Amino acid sequence: MSRAVIPLIITFVILGQVGVDLYLPSFGAMAVALDVAPKYIELSLSLFLLSMAMSQLFYGALSDALGRRRVILPAILLYAAGSAVCFFSTGIAQLLAGRLLQGFAAGACVVIPRAVARDTCDGKRLAQVSVWLSIAWALVPMLAPVAGGYVQDYLGWQSNFLLIFGFAVACYGLAFVYLPETRKGAAAKFSWAEMFSSMGLLLKNRWYVGYMIVPAMFFSHSAAYMAASPILYEKTLGLRPEQYGFVIMATAIFYLLGNVANTFLVKKHDEADLVKAGLWVSLFGALLLLGLALLGLTTLWAVALPFFITYLAAGIVFANCVTLALRPFPRRAGAASALLGCLQILMGCVSSALMAWFSHGTQMPLAIYLACCMTVAFVAVRWVVAGSTAGDATAVA
Repeated sequence: MSRAVIPLIITFVILGQVGVDLYLPSFGAMAVALDVAPKYIELSLSLFLLSMAMSQLFYGALSDALGRRRVILPAILLYAAGSAVCFFSTGIAQLLAGRLLQGFAAGACVVIPRAVARDTCDGKRLAQVSVWLSIAWALVPMLAPVAGGYVQDYLGWQSNFLLIFGFAVACYGLAFVYLPETRKGAAAKFSWAEMFSSMGLLLKNRWYVGYMIVPAMFFSHSAAYMAASPILYEKTLGLRPEQYGFVIMATAIFYLLGNVANTFLVKKHDEADLVKAGLWVSLFGALLLLGLALLGLTTLWAVALPFFITYLAAGIVFANCVTLALRPFPRRAGAASALLGCLQILMGCVSSALMAWFSHGTQMPLAIYLACCMTVAFVAVRWVVAGSTAGDATAVA
């Protein structure tokens, strides 16, 4: 395996995430420039995420048939094209079309890195690479909005998409030169029937389903927190925007710390044991938030501390679940990665919508939702995975 492969797939993860977070500080300026209500700019993010979620199912099956390299290269070009459409947009319709293209292409930036990791690594090495991918996934939401704020202040909102375009072109050049084909075996003809057959096989595997549900629940509660926290922290608790930004950065740092700790823990402990331990910690954080809400304590620490705890646990749980879910499927790593990513993003969209509807500046709806998510994740491991057969965990398919 080329030494460049792991840094490359980390770069692909960053490329996909930058499209979500870099332009967030420009929402207000974009609404003014395009002469539309802010909700239409927010819609551009929703369309990106939905397109990103659904396209993963296509890319997963396609990469299992044709290979990883033959899928990621045209996807990156499509990403660059979507970025160019957004850059030249003079109306909301053009912007939304560009974001749809970007989102559709970004799905490959989620699927292919995990599939390549499964192709080239196994055992503890796969767990370590999964952690690195998870760290990259966590760092971009921390840093990209800060960079996007400076871009907006000094260069204007279009420059965000120009930077993404340039990054995509650079990624294409690096991938073209340094990314080998990692899928084992000869290329096959893509078939929609084979795509749905692969999904059916995966969904019948109790081991896979259990470890697919857990990260989806963590992603869902994270999206709910991001949707509800601005009003909760700024309007209810009276934080200024920059203070809110530091709270979110601190939360992300706890997730990063969990990932860093996991790089050492996976060397000495089984991934499944780490998932169980992390779930106990996250369940404690969820119940703490709910208990404080029931006591009527609406303070900064009463809200932030439980999320620090759950995000720390998420840093340990998330990467290990991905490793365990992909392990039985070396030949269907693309499809397995696609279902994982698709469910996570769809659950994120659902939870964001729920918080927009039910959250009105109090932590109670958020506390109830977090407790529900962690309970479902706990049940998934304790019941679904515990009831799987040895064949589910070791099948080579």
